[in-house]
Amino acid sequence: SDLWEEAGRIGYANQYYISHTVGSYLTGRIWDFAIATAKQLELTEQSAVLDLGCGDGNFANSVLARHFKRVDGADLSESGITRANANAPRKDIHFEVCDLRKADFRQFASYDGVFLIGILHHVKAHAPRILSELRRVTTRLVVMEPNGGHIVRKLLEYTPSYRAAGEESFRTRELESI
Repeated sequence: SDLWEEAGRIGYANQYYISHTVGSYLTGRIWDFAIATAKQLELTEQSAVLDLGCGDGNFANSVLARHFKRVDGADLSESGITRANANAPRKDIHFEVCDLRKADFRQFASYDGVFLIGILHHVKAHAPRILSELRRVTTRLVVMEPNGGHIVRKLLEYTPSYRAAGEESFRTRELESI
């Protein structure tokens, strides 16, 4: 959609957070937790990882690139992927446009781990298939859906900007059942 292309063009953090300080704090906490989870799953600096729904590549370029040997990313936003590739800190970091709703995971490389950070609620109807198909790609998933069942986040889903972004978070039990 136009919303995601604009976010990719200017940077997702610039699109979603009025304050750089607030955006950095919130994403930093999520990203730190994702890396801690990856370490619990025994991913090491020699691991190859995939960031599905990578957006503008900020997480992959600024965090995953520091922790893992091979980093790839995929997202629907062409402008996001262009930005991600332009900001890649190493030549061995690659990003590609991919519609997860239609992805054929048999065509993907194998990875030691796959990150899905705040993406599944954007492809909610397809989430069970995506997670099931990812078994072809990896045995380790780091899935973070920060919206969850938080009452304030649920109320925000009724605002026009959330609806335009396709925000429809999972209830905790709903995600656990998948």
